[in-house]
Amino acid sequence: KGHLGIHVDATEDDQYGDPAAAGIKQAKTIKRAMIRCLCFQVVIYISMGIFWLVVYLNHREAECQYPLLEWCLVNSILAFCSLPMAVLSMALQKHGVDKGALRQTSVPVMCLMCVSCLLGVFHVLWFLFGNVLAWIQNEYECPWSLLKTCRTYLVVVYCFLGVLCCCCCCILPIMKKVTVPLYRPWDADISSP
Repeated sequence: KGHLGIHVDATEDDQYGDPAAAGIKQAKTIKRAMIRCLCFQVVIYISMGIFWLVVYLNHREAECQYPLLEWCLVNSILAFCSLPMAVLSMALQKHGVDKGALRQTSVPVMCLMCVSCLLGVFHVLWFLFGNVLAWIQNEYECPWSLLKTCRTYLVVVYCFLGVLCCCCCCILPIMKKVTVPLYRPWDADISSP
């Protein structure tokens, strides 16, 4: 029994005193979180790739004044191309957790970072280009069902980004307050000269 009459398991007590056991437990927790994140990414990329491919195939005979249909096809290709990047990135991160720390200057990590950065920039630019294509046309220049699908997707993405931004703006101050103690000058030890 502990000093307050509470039974303390010796194995739990050893984990808290042993830094190696705590490190192993933290590595396992990180790996589980990484696997959950990878599963989420795989589901998102596959569903988006299939969604845009179905939109493209359903409207492949449609004629638009601007290349909105090609934008849908490239969205599908981007989603399917992002899938191996996510898996490779997670594999390198898992390898880093297994080894203790992944060197940020290793050649595979640097290449992956460059390709991911370029892919991310292309995603953003392609998304903005899709906004122009979807909102510049009307139902006389492009089939209404295709315009409606693309516009609905864009509005949903903007709503999601807004909710994400609001959550971050609300949560970050709370997290900062929890993790960073408030500096109060009147609590400082002031010694007179």
